[in-house]
Amino acid sequence: MDIIEASGTPNEILKGGAYGSARDMALLFAYTLKNYPEILEATRYNNLEFKSDAEKYEAGNTNIFVNKIPNIIASKTGYTDLAGGNLVIAFDAGINRPIIISILGSTQDDRFEDALKLASATISYINNR
Repeated sequence: MDIIEASGTPNEILKGGAYGSARDMALLFAYTLKNYPEILEATRYNNLEFKSDAEKYEAGNTNIFVNKIPNIIASKTGYTDLAGGNLVIAFDAGINRPIIISILGSTQDDRFEDALKLASATISYINNR
């Protein structure tokens, strides 16, 4: 069975419309952080508060481990049934030593623990060299 996407292109229901590897996501994240860091700045906070003249709004980060990643610079979550749980994070593993970790195809819940384990292992490796 085909569905029609917004572009007008037919696509199978179980086939994604776009593909990217973990490397692709890390490169895109690195480019964004280098050239447009303000786009991702808010993603390093657990909660943000926005105010207008009449209202106050709160926004929560979908990265539930954002406060557990040491020296986090930015994060981006994603999830679809087809792709699974995805997470890209950037953190400073030392003095001006940014590291990007890209998790693709995990579960909706495990992607956070996966990233935390990789960040911890990276920091341990760097400190023991």
